[in-house]
Amino acid sequence: MDETRDKCWWEFVDQINAENITTFETKLNLVEGILNDQLKKLEIETSSSLQVPLENADN
Repeated sequence: MDETRDKCWWEFVDQINAENITTFETKLNLVEGILNDQLKKLEIETSSSLQVPLENADN
């Protein structure tokens, strides 16, 4: 593959080398971990806010 050309948003599968796949997979795993952490935080915040009793709920 010619490294001097501009890279496209996509490449043909036969032009991708194993190192690039490994790097991409590592980055995806990192992003997945970050997103899962954020999701857990949001779930905790949501569940804790639902447990707070409403003020003047009887009125």
